[in-house]
Amino acid sequence: MDYMAYFNNMPQQMIDAMSLEAFPETLPAIFAFLLCSTLGFLLYIWALRVMAREGQDVYPLYMHCWMLSIDFIGTITFWTLMFQYDFFWMFTLYGICLPIWMCLELRCIYFAIKDPQSRQDEFGLITKEPVTTSQALLYCAGTWAVSFTVNMYILSCLGGFDNCAIFLLYMITNNVIIYWSWRYWREHATMDGYRSHNAMGVQIIMLIQVTIQWIPGLSWYLAVSPFFNQPWFYAMGIVCSLVQAYNLYMTMKTPAKPDSVSIVPGKKPIW
Repeated sequence: MDYMAYFNNMPQQMIDAMSLEAFPETLPAIFAFLLCSTLGFLLYIWALRVMAREGQDVYPLYMHCWMLSIDFIGTITFWTLMFQYDFFWMFTLYGICLPIWMCLELRCIYFAIKDPQSRQDEFGLITKEPVTTSQALLYCAGTWAVSFTVNMYILSCLGGFDNCAIFLLYMITNNVIIYWSWRYWREHATMDGYRSHNAMGVQIIMLIQVTIQWIPGLSWYLAVSPFFNQPWFYAMGIVCSLVQAYNLYMTMKTPAKPDSVSIVPGKKPIW
């Protein structure tokens, strides 16, 4: 089959790979799907733990805005496919879970807007005066709008909602977290002298997640469609894993957080 032919009718490829009726033949794909989704969920749960314990966000604000745009598009996609394909279980599950992810992202954005120190950290270099809540909200709305329109244009070129084009970009969105956050982590570590705005748990989970994305037998993407089985897919995955391995190494070298970082009496900072 011609390589680009795999690009056609992505939803049906997902149904064939994830069908419960074909179980246990589809077990590898279902396992890879559950593993990938669980790790993605844990990345935000860990971020909220750090936020509640230390009053710090482990990701830059613009990354939350980008992810919010992707998950908003994903919600529309899977609700569309859910009704088109008779509530296929995977489309329905993602139709439920993605709004939950959006709530986690909105919670992080809300913190960055409302917390004065966080506002200054994110936007202090683009204004001489202290950043107000209204200014931070406007910046976030603008960042989301840019992210949304760029992603929608790319997805429209890949077949739009009906072709589940969001699936073709999900791996890239996971890689974006690493590419956009490495400087954020290093800058805070340099300024504060410890693992500020960071956590070892986040780094370990992220390394596992981005690595299993391109390894045959563990990759959900490779299990669903041969469309991904081409050299640049593996090259992108390997480079991303190396970058994240570097992030983990640098985090390990950085001094641990002092107990005074915790804003909860009697509780230690998140490892």
